[in-house]
Amino acid sequence: MSGGGYSYAFRRRFLQGALTLAFLAGPWLKVANVRLFGVDGTSTTLRLFGFPLAAADFFTLLLLTLALLFFLLWIASTMGRFWCGWLCPQSVLAEMKPGVKDGRAKKIGLNLASFCLSLLLAGTFALYFVEPAELLGGEFFPHPGTGVLLLTATALLLYLDMLLVGRGFCRLVCPYGKLLTVLGEAGAYPPGFKADKEKECVECGKCRAVCPMALDPRHGAGPDCLRCGRCLDSCEKVFTSRPGKTGLLSFAPAPAGWFFRPQALLLIGVSLLLALSFAFRLTRGEHPSLRLRAAPEAESRRTGDGRTALFLDAAVTAPPGAYELKAKTFQGKPVEIRGAGGEVIIGPEGRRRLSFALLLEPGTTTVEIGLLTQEGRTLATGRIDLGQSLMENR
Repeated sequence: MSGGGYSYAFRRRFLQGALTLAFLAGPWLKVANVRLFGVDGTSTTLRLFGFPLAAADFFTLLLLTLALLFFLLWIASTMGRFWCGWLCPQSVLAEMKPGVKDGRAKKIGLNLASFCLSLLLAGTFALYFVEPAELLGGEFFPHPGTGVLLLTATALLLYLDMLLVGRGFCRLVCPYGKLLTVLGEAGAYPPGFKADKEKECVECGKCRAVCPMALDPRHGAGPDCLRCGRCLDSCEKVFTSRPGKTGLLSFAPAPAGWFFRPQALLLIGVSLLLALSFAFRLTRGEHPSLRLRAAPEAESRRTGDGRTALFLDAAVTAPPGAYELKAKTFQGKPVEIRGAGGEVIIGPEGRRRLSFALLLEPGTTTVEIGLLTQEGRTLATGRIDLGQSLMENR
């Protein structure tokens, strides 16, 4: 078979299967009860390899985004559309579409399996943002059935994409393909005839028949070729049935020094520099934050002694340890915290939700709440402007 005993189809599906399994396993991976990957919806903290990244840390998120962008440009510059045929999620979904030549019973089974797979993928994607109990229960959504409804709708969209969109997305919509056209790298590693093999072609047309983009590699792959290797496998099958014969098609090798061109070196160099900067900021420690909001289930009210009780929810992100909350007003009026404040314990997961009340004197308009260490150092603050009904987080 192609490429030393294994067909391109086998290697492509093996790689896609491994990546799919990694995606399915991602939200379940934990160390010391801390998620390795995912987003904590309460504190809006992203977890990468267990390290927390607060959504408010714009600079660190920017480093990650730019590192991925330059890495994508490097892939485009050196490998062309191999990403499209081998790694792109749209290609994985398109390959799961039932074949047009399948019988009715097989089509029904394949369609049912495809929808179940879409439901599994949709559920896994949701689990990167919420815990299983929150997704199916009423902790994250206002009504228990909302999570199930969103799951079904997302799965249906994935299934329809698989069934109806398929490669049309690659031809007409995909921004990566347009990027390759701009970079002029879409033609890297094109499939074509091996040296002096063109005259041996029997014009069976099978290479064109299996192409998902309806291209003919015998007359040039063109910029839409996904480098999936199907045409090479089909040609190999035709000729290996003949003694001493092998397939006529192959991927053109990269020119000498292809990966060491100044353009490629610059792109991968910038990507690595940004990735190292991101890793340094990510691993240097927790990013403390204190996010406040009015408790939706309790409205502010007047107490018997004339003060106002304001009920708040707080999402705290900080390194594990003991802390305390302290409040002060900008009008010099006393303020009291009820329900939290004396000692706030942050566990190994690095975050905690709190609910408490502020007892405010008449005329109070602005309150600042600080998260303090036992030594009295302020790690994060949250400000409440009662006059404008605003909550600001710093």
